[in-house]
Amino acid sequence: MASGMDGKKCSVWMFLPLVFTLFTSAGLWIVYFIAVEDNKILPLSVSDRKPGSKRPPYISIAGDAPPASCVFSQVMNMAAFLALVVAVLRFIQLKPKVLTPWLNISGLVALCLASFGMTLLGNFQLSNDEEIHNVGTSLTFGFGTLACWIQSALTLKINLKNEGRKAGIPRVALSASITLCVVLCILLSCSPGSQVLGMFCSSSSHTCPRISKHFGMLLGLSSQCNPISVLYCVK
Repeated sequence: MASGMDGKKCSVWMFLPLVFTLFTSAGLWIVYFIAVEDNKILPLSVSDRKPGSKRPPYISIAGDAPPASCVFSQVMNMAAFLALVVAVLRFIQLKPKVLTPWLNISGLVALCLASFGMTLLGNFQLSNDEEIHNVGTSLTFGFGTLACWIQSALTLKINLKNEGRKAGIPRVALSASITLCVVLCILLSCSPGSQVLGMFCSSSSHTCPRISKHFGMLLGLSSQCNPISVLYCVK
């Protein structure tokens, strides 16, 4: 195990980011299916959403009432724990190799704060305490996106076994796509009269966005951890 962490051969730790991604993705879809089965939200297949009918299929709404809320809380707590473990392992892996320690420390702190945000938005449902729920949302997406960019920079800068570009370019592409989703969501949701229904953007009256309602970016943030797996196989 230790030799794997030193990079002399592939380690079982390389599967942890993949488990994190698959678990989070599957868990959020399970929450959605439970909410649909319980008639709490409209299914995604319904294109004609009339006012006053069932609530739209946003993740915070899907996980707002039991039994889906119980699963949602558990999924987010487990996802936060896995993200925290990945953050610590990544920090330990890069500590003896990085020439700018502050960047490595910043990546650890950012992902730890994002993990804390996951617990907040998972345990404080939208209808119970919207303010804390939205604080968790801001921590998750804000520091999560920041962590993505920091890890992208570290991957390119350290260039382990001359494979920094192979792993770094996908990370930069994922970071850019996540950032674009966040920016578009904020711009579209803050536009008066915007009626954007879907997985990424919504408008609640004419207020700023509650981006905790969106599947896509949360899954993107978890998927961004996958390139870390590659680095557990290189020197």
